[in-house]
Amino acid sequence: MAMKHMAPVSQAELATVFGITPAGMSTMTDRLLAAGYITRQQDPTLRRRNVLELTPEGWAKLDAISAAWDAVDARIRDALGAEDAEILFGLARRLRQALGRPVGPSHEA
Repeated sequence: MAMKHMAPVSQAELATVFGITPAGMSTMTDRLLAAGYITRQQDPTLRRRNVLELTPEGWAKLDAISAAWDAVDARIRDALGAEDAEILFGLARRLRQALGRPVGPSHEA
């Protein structure tokens, strides 16, 4: 989801956002390239930097992932009620932060 908010973005910036090593980001980038979800271009202003952008297929996959998370959130709200669901989402955010995992700007839980 980070690319949705940052595109186009460098591999190094994404590694920082995801809290992974540059080598791990390189592996993830290679997989996303092979699947056709992103493109990688050399930054014309800084030749040592690779800039990643979502392809139409990548945007479609991102939309599908967002819809799936929205459906999960809706099921949680249906099962627990809105008030208890928000408590659960807040606890999940706190737990992720305590474990050192960043919480994205648009993800509720």
